[in-house]
Amino acid sequence: MVGPRIGRYDDGEGALPMGSPTNAILGMFMLWWGWLGFNCGSTFGITGDRWKYAARTAVATLQSSIGGGLAGMSLSWYKNRRLEVADVVNSVLGALVSITAGCALFTTWEALFIGIIGGLISVMAMPLFDKLHIDDPVGATSVHGLCGMWAMIAIGLLVKKDSLLSMTKGKSGLLR
Repeated sequence: MVGPRIGRYDDGEGALPMGSPTNAILGMFMLWWGWLGFNCGSTFGITGDRWKYAARTAVATLQSSIGGGLAGMSLSWYKNRRLEVADVVNSVLGALVSITAGCALFTTWEALFIGIIGGLISVMAMPLFDKLHIDDPVGATSVHGLCGMWAMIAIGLLVKKDSLLSMTKGKSGLLR
């Protein structure tokens, strides 16, 4: 009952052809736009000084997704000598997952770094799951699972003490 799709690994571990690259890219842009609103809306409003969190969150979310997308495109080009749509989509989404947990607390350079690592994790993990014969048709395990773990590690390492709303309870990350 639980296992790979019937016939998934009969011809090896290579990726199956994508149904519609256009729809995948369009879906990525819809998720990207929604993610921006979700992250900014998670800053508890824009009254008082909270607008600063919303603005920082918007910049961090965009920086992270740009970093992840560029990292994923670079890795895809390096591996295949062409851009794979699945790599681009999953690297952007992996970067978005990676920045969401602490998006209001990171600087732009930290957000870029977090996105780059998240994008690389999501693209490099998909072939690993195929080698283990774990069938993940859309890469959700690498994007949400592994990049979510990276997000928690990044907070523990990089977050700076928050003085505005005391979101960090007066604590900083290990590298601060």
